[in-house]
Amino acid sequence: MKMRTWLSVLAIFVFGLLFSLLNPARVSFDYLFGQQEMALSLLLMMVFLLGLFLGSSVMVIMLWREKHKTRSVHKQLSQVQKEVENLRTLAFVGD
Repeated sequence: MKMRTWLSVLAIFVFGLLFSLLNPARVSFDYLFGQQEMALSLLLMMVFLLGLFLGSSVMVIMLWREKHKTRSVHKQLSQVQKEVENLRTLAFVGD
Protein backbone atom coordinates (compact mmCIF):
# COMPACT_ATOMS: atom_id res chain seq x y z
CA MET A 1 0.00 0.00 0.00
CA LYS A 2 2.83 2.36 0.80
CA MET A 3 4.39 1.84 -2.63
CA ARG A 4 1.07 2.63 -4.31
CA THR A 5 0.79 5.87 -2.35
CA TRP A 6 4.29 6.97 -3.31
CA LEU A 7 3.65 6.13 -6.96
CA SER A 8 0.43 8.15 -6.88
CA VAL A 9 2.18 11.16 -5.37
CA LEU A 10 4.99 10.86 -7.92
CA ALA A 11 2.50 10.61 -10.80
CA ILE A 12 0.62 13.70 -9.60
CA PHE A 13 3.88 15.61 -9.22
CA VAL A 14 5.06 14.65 -12.72
CA PHE A 15 1.66 15.52 -14.17
CA GLY A 16 1.72 18.92 -12.46
CA LEU A 17 5.27 19.61 -13.62
CA LEU A 18 4.42 18.71 -17.22
CA PHE A 19 1.25 20.78 -17.05
CA SER A 20 3.13 23.83 -15.81
CA LEU A 21 5.82 23.44 -18.48
CA LEU A 22 3.27 23.10 -21.28
CA ASN A 23 1.10 26.01 -20.06
CA PRO A 24 3.35 28.97 -19.28
CA ALA A 25 0.61 31.50 -20.06
CA ARG A 26 -0.11 34.17 -17.50
CA VAL A 27 -3.69 34.99 -16.59
CA SER A 28 -5.29 37.82 -14.70
CA PHE A 29 -6.97 36.67 -11.50
CA ASP A 30 -9.62 39.08 -10.17
CA TYR A 31 -10.59 38.54 -6.56
CA LEU A 32 -12.58 40.51 -4.02
CA PHE A 33 -9.83 42.90 -2.94
CA GLY A 34 -7.86 43.30 -6.14
CA GLN A 35 -6.31 41.70 -9.14
CA GLN A 36 -3.17 39.69 -9.67
CA GLU A 37 -1.45 38.22 -12.67
CA MET A 38 -0.04 34.72 -12.27
CA ALA A 39 0.73 31.58 -14.23
CA LEU A 40 -2.28 29.50 -15.19
CA SER A 41 -0.73 26.36 -13.72
CA LEU A 42 -0.12 28.10 -10.38
CA LEU A 43 -3.70 29.36 -10.25
CA LEU A 44 -5.10 25.92 -11.03
CA MET A 45 -2.85 24.31 -8.44
CA MET A 46 -3.99 26.81 -5.80
CA VAL A 47 -7.66 26.20 -6.62
CA PHE A 48 -7.10 22.43 -6.57
CA LEU A 49 -5.41 22.58 -3.17
CA LEU A 50 -8.15 24.83 -1.78
CA GLY A 51 -10.78 22.35 -2.96
CA LEU A 52 -8.80 19.48 -1.48
CA PHE A 53 -8.55 21.28 1.87
CA LEU A 54 -12.24 22.22 1.97
CA GLY A 55 -13.36 18.74 0.91
CA SER A 56 -11.13 17.09 3.50
CA SER A 57 -12.43 19.44 6.20
CA VAL A 58 -16.04 18.59 5.40
CA MET A 59 -15.20 14.88 5.33
CA VAL A 60 -13.50 15.04 8.74
CA ILE A 61 -16.50 16.84 10.24
CA MET A 62 -18.90 14.26 8.81
CA LEU A 63 -16.75 11.37 10.04
CA TRP A 64 -16.59 12.91 13.51
CA ARG A 65 -20.40 13.19 13.62
CA GLU A 66 -20.84 9.59 12.50
CA LYS A 67 -18.32 8.40 15.07
CA HIS A 68 -20.22 10.28 17.77
CA LYS A 69 -23.52 8.73 16.63
CA THR A 70 -21.96 5.26 16.59
CA ARG A 71 -20.61 5.73 20.10
CA SER A 72 -24.03 6.75 21.42
CA VAL A 73 -25.72 3.80 19.69
CA HIS A 74 -23.17 1.43 21.21
CA LYS A 75 -23.94 2.86 24.67
CA GLN A 76 -27.66 2.32 24.09
CA LEU A 77 -26.98 -1.21 22.86
CA SER A 78 -24.98 -2.11 25.95
CA GLN A 79 -27.74 -0.73 28.19
CA VAL A 80 -30.38 -2.76 26.38
CA GLN A 81 -28.22 -5.89 26.55
CA LYS A 82 -27.82 -5.43 30.32
CA GLU A 83 -31.56 -4.95 30.69
CA VAL A 84 -32.30 -8.10 28.66
CA GLU A 85 -29.82 -10.08 30.74
CA ASN A 86 -31.47 -8.82 33.94
CA LEU A 87 -34.90 -9.78 32.62
CA ARG A 88 -33.65 -13.28 31.75
CA THR A 89 -32.29 -13.80 35.25
CA LEU A 90 -35.58 -12.53 36.76
CA ALA A 91 -37.54 -15.01 34.64
CA PHE A 92 -35.47 -17.89 36.03
CA VAL A 93 -35.74 -16.65 39.60
CA GLY A 94 -39.52 -16.37 39.35
CA ASP A 95 -39.96 -20.01 38.27
